[in-house]
Amino acid sequence: MVTANWTSLDSPTGWVAQANPEVGKNANGLLEIFTVATDKSLWHSKQATPGGNWDNWASLGQPSIGLGGYTAVAANKDGRLEVFNTGIDSALWHTWQNAPNGVWGGWSSLGKPTGVDLVLNINVHQSSDGRLEVFIAGSNNAVWHIKQIKPNGTWSGWELLGTPPGQTSISYPVAGENADGRLEVFVIGSDNALWHKWQSAPGGTWGTWFSLGKPSVANAFFVPFVRENVDGRLEVFTVGTDGSLWHLWQATPNGGWSTWASLGNPSTANVQSAPSVRKNKDGRLEAFNICSDGALWHLWQVIPGGVWGSWESLGTPSDSVILSSGPIVVENDDGRLEAFAGASDNALWHAWQVTPGGNWSS
Repeated sequence: MVTANWTSLDSPTGWVAQANPEVGKNANGLLEIFTVATDKSLWHSKQATPGGNWDNWASLGQPSIGLGGYTAVAANKDGRLEVFNTGIDSALWHTWQNAPNGVWGGWSSLGKPTGVDLVLNINVHQSSDGRLEVFIAGSNNAVWHIKQIKPNGTWSGWELLGTPPGQTSISYPVAGENADGRLEVFVIGSDNALWHKWQSAPGGTWGTWFSLGKPSVANAFFVPFVRENVDGRLEVFTVGTDGSLWHLWQATPNGGWSTWASLGNPSTANVQSAPSVRKNKDGRLEAFNICSDGALWHLWQVIPGGVWGSWESLGTPSDSVILSSGPIVVENDDGRLEAFAGASDNALWHAWQVTPGGNWSS
């Protein structure tokens, strides 16, 4: 077992590990992490240098009604970070940098659909033309979205993407971008199958829902995660009720889909978190999950777009501190992957590759 060099980032006062953080990258390459604390405010910490040490935590405040805990972050076309949170009023709120790498403004509401509360997590994606688009589930068990009218600009009203046919509930919606620029959104339905729909053209209208089925020996269980292969093919990952990581992928860019295949689980533990999947500097996808032993495990493609290797443990922060929420994995400016997770001591911990695509311990 290879144990990573875990380092504590501490946490805002009153933070609990169940409040998953989100990480964005500034225009100058500095990573910045965001999370909601028990004071209902958004807190953030930033790298002091690209790939280097981190600043102290600071508060970005809250709307007058307070924040509810779900967070997402994305970069605008001009490089300014923008953060989205659900409020106590079940509406979507956002705040953004006034200039790339700059200071943050106040909070502004994007509202909610008429008669519908916004629930579950927030997924935000930058379209091929640079406009941000947010996807979220409503209390009516439907997918809703809202988008910038132009890059870096103002926002549209809420638009309904509906519910897959015959489904009485949906999981957290996530979006990916096809090689030709068309967005595609995925949810898990009440039948525990993965459903998807996609744009007819980049930035265009949306089609109908279709089922991609479910793993042959298990129900889809955790939030799906979508990532693009080096050749442009989308690949979706989820965890089954059998404690294994499952995936399926497009056979060709923009094309049809494979059947489900299992990536298994570590020999000594079951997978117990939603996956986080990132791309190494050489194009190989790498998947990360927290498992039942409280450690972070990972596995990766042997070659870009190819078959997958075996599970390997990155360990726990210490013998007495185990990982309990996350993980979130992002790419540093030099291509090194960095993983973040909440732990049993209610602190945020992180570990990183020593070299791009290389080891996680020195």
